[in-house]
Amino acid sequence: MRIGMYVRTISRHNKDGSTTTYVQLAHNIRDPKTGQARAQVLRVFGRADSLDVVALKRLVRSLCRFLSPEDAIQAQASVLPDAQALRFIKSVPMGGAYVLRALWERLGLEEVLSASLHNRGFLSPLEWTIFAMVANRALSPDSRREVEEWVREDVALGNPEPVSLQHLYRAMDFLMEHEETLQKEVFFATANLLNLLEFRPLYHHPDDRIRAHVLICFLALLLVRVAERHAGRTWDHIRAIVERIHLWEFISKDGHILRRTKLTHDQSILLKLLNISPPPLIQKIDRKP
Repeated sequence: MRIGMYVRTISRHNKDGSTTTYVQLAHNIRDPKTGQARAQVLRVFGRADSLDVVALKRLVRSLCRFLSPEDAIQAQASVLPDAQALRFIKSVPMGGAYVLRALWERLGLEEVLSASLHNRGFLSPLEWTIFAMVANRALSPDSRREVEEWVREDVALGNPEPVSLQHLYRAMDFLMEHEETLQKEVFFATANLLNLLEFRPLYHHPDDRIRAHVLICFLALLLVRVAERHAGRTWDHIRAIVERIHLWEFISKDGHILRRTKLTHDQSILLKLLNISPPPLIQKIDRKP
C-alpha cells in the first residue's frame, strides 16, 4: 500500500571524512508483514552538488500542468534561487474575457459604441464599461458580485482603465438614453451575422432600465452564439476550457510581473477554431528603478 510521494536526501560518509548527499524521489509503502511504513526509492536524481537543475525545472513545469494556477506559480517559483524568488500575489481567469473581447472587436462593436460615445461627448472609458457588463453576463451570469467588484477581483478583463461604479451608472444612463439608436447601429453592423444565426426580434418591457439590461444580455448572447458557431461546441464547454487560462500576478526583487499561464493542447485548439491569436505570454512588466 502506497502512502505518499516526496523528494528526500540521504548522506553517505566517505573514508576521507567527507560526506556525499544524494537526492531521491521516494514514496512510502506499508510493509505487508510488519504493517510499518518504509521508504521505496523511485528515482535517484544524483548528487546534491551536481544536480541537473535544468531537468528538474522541466519536471516541475510538467507537473504544474495538473495543478491550479495558484499552486503552479508557487511551485515554479520554489525552484528559483532565493535571489530570484517570486512572491505570488494572485491569479484570476483571463481566457474567457480575452475570447469575448476578440469577438467583440471582430464584430465591430467597439467601433460602433466608441463612435456613438464620442459623438455624444462621452470621454470616460464607457465602451470598456459596457463590454465589462456584457462579459459579466456571458462569463458569470449567476455571480452575486456587482460588476464593479467582479471586474476588480474575479477577472482579468484587459481594460486599460479601472471600471468604477460611476462608470457603470453613466454607461447604463447612456444605454437607456440611446438604446433604440444603438440597437439599429448594432443591427446594421452585424446584420449578416444575425441572419446567419437566426436571431429573432426582441420584445420586452418598456421600462428604460430593463430595456438597457436586455440590450446587454442580447450582446452577450450574440458573442456566445458566434463563439459556438465558430468552435462547433457549446458555450459551457468553451468557457470551461478558456477560463482555465489565468493571469498570474507576482513580484520579485526586480519588479512586478503579469504573466499568463501556459496554454494546454485543448486551449490552443479552441483558439485556432475561433481564429483568435493566443494572448501574449508576458502581459506586463514593471521594473523597479
